[in-house]
Amino acid sequence: MTFETEWRRRFERFAESYQDDYQISGWSEEGLTARLAVFTAAYERAMPATSCRVLDLGCGPGTYGRWLCDRGDHVVGLDYSWPSLKQAQGKDGTRRNRPAYTQGEAYRLPFRAGVFDVVLCVGVLQTLSDERQALAELTRVLKPRGLLIVDALNARGLSTLVQQLSRKGGGRVVRYSPLGLRRLVRGLGYPHPHFVPVVILPKPMGRLYPLAWRAGIFALPLAHSFFLIAQREA
Repeated sequence: MTFETEWRRRFERFAESYQDDYQISGWSEEGLTARLAVFTAAYERAMPATSCRVLDLGCGPGTYGRWLCDRGDHVVGLDYSWPSLKQAQGKDGTRRNRPAYTQGEAYRLPFRAGVFDVVLCVGVLQTLSDERQALAELTRVLKPRGLLIVDALNARGLSTLVQQLSRKGGGRVVRYSPLGLRRLVRGLGYPHPHFVPVVILPKPMGRLYPLAWRAGIFALPLAHSFFLIAQREA
């Protein structure tokens, strides 16, 4: 079984076994809470206008897509796991503005070039064997001056170092050097990418995320993962 096939089957099994968004997505509850809190704050700063056309690649149960729709964006959620898409559709209920869902692969997106204002990619890079091909495909469907937002596990973070020293945890995932990923996206036509670190706090401290964000204490060396945010060149 290949690395990518193993992950695909894992996500299908998660969606068939669980109901909570964090379990379907393969995160801990604290991990999803942290990512969503950091993402929403960063997105509001980077994209204050609403009614953007957004691709949510690896949408899973639709956590990010529902938030984007609530703020007025138009979202297409794409995932290769059909059970995850069924979960997302079931969670949308009767809301008027909801994501449109479709099944597909990161390497071969079923969209014409230059149709999205924003491409969001969370929890996907860690499961891929060819991140450059996937990022090139994301770039293809993004408009000139469109916004790319990808999350990646931090190969230079404290949590990774602890796992390496203890020889515990981590599993079969791909981690990224922030500088290495920055070089890659620059080569694809994003001249000024920047990072937004994600630090996982214990559940009782979750209410501190907004305060910590404003205080700017989430340093990259302490981050479990990070969002890379970059505007495509014109």
